Amino acid sequence: MLIYFFPDVCPAVRCAEQIIDLTEIRGVAGLKFTDYNLYDLATIKETGTVLFNGRDEVLAAGLLMGADGGIGTFYNLVPGLFVELYDLACGNEWQRARAVQRKINELIRITLKFPLFPAMKQMLGWAGIDCSPCLVPRRALTGDEKRQLQAALSQSSFERDSFANALVK
Repeated sequence: MLIYFFPDVCPAVRCAEQIIDLTEIRGVAGLKFTDYNLYDLATIKETGTVLFNGRDEVLAAGLLMGADGGIGTFYNLVPGLFVELYDLACGNEWQRARAVQRKINELIRITLKFPLFPAMKQMLGWAGIDCSPCLVPRRALTGDEKRQLQAALSQSSFERDSFANALVK
């Protein structure tokens, strides 16, 4: 089992010491760390815990601070970019890793202007992966939101056709 530390959703666990206590429970294989406090990430990693960075927008920094890898939402859209970032980090090519992180963050900034999961499903659909609509209480994007998302992507380095190709890689 992996512990999922995400203080924005479950603020009961507040400090590295509490997280370390949870990782020591028999049967716990590691931790998904979804927070921006990379000092705590590094402190936890020093215990030998298998640790995955959970904030897509700071994967490069999480890897630099000791994360073993990452688990995140945007990996579904551009897995090739995340693999490239990971490989660059493993090769200590941090300047190039930061450049890939900036490209990923461009997509994240565009997407977060819309309801997250409906936007993700829409982009996966454009890439040929039909995920069906979100379940209630979430909703699908409106027609206007779809057009706005498509326009934002077409004005970015994630132009719609290249976006579908980036997903497949």
